[in-house]
Amino acid sequence: MTLTDVHDTAGILKIYLRKLPEPLIPFSHYPAFIKAGEKPKDPARIPQLKDLVSKLPNENKALLIYLMGFLKALSAQSAHNKMTPDNLAIVFAPNLIRPQNESPSSMMVEMPISIGLVATMISNHDEIFTNV
Repeated sequence: MTLTDVHDTAGILKIYLRKLPEPLIPFSHYPAFIKAGEKPKDPARIPQLKDLVSKLPNENKALLIYLMGFLKALSAQSAHNKMTPDNLAIVFAPNLIRPQNESPSSMMVEMPISIGLVATMISNHDEIFTNV
């Protein structure tokens, strides 16, 4: 395989995350994360996410912290790369958080929630991932 473009690297990262036996946010944690994301304007959302992240397995938590920090830095350059937190979340959320049994219903109802959660984790990286 020959990598010829920066997009190839992003594609490989997405494939790696998608091919994990379990997503970075494990299936057992999925319902709690979705519940926390149901009210995007709720000020309690950030503390809820911080608490949920603290309960993740250490390996998952470490990679999620690093990845969200990287995506936050990438989004800081959105004037040049067009990758806002929302755009990055659209690309990465399906590979980071998904139900064990995907269905058309879960994709239509829960996918927008998971995208909003990932966008929130990118935008609020420092508040959510500090001291977890």
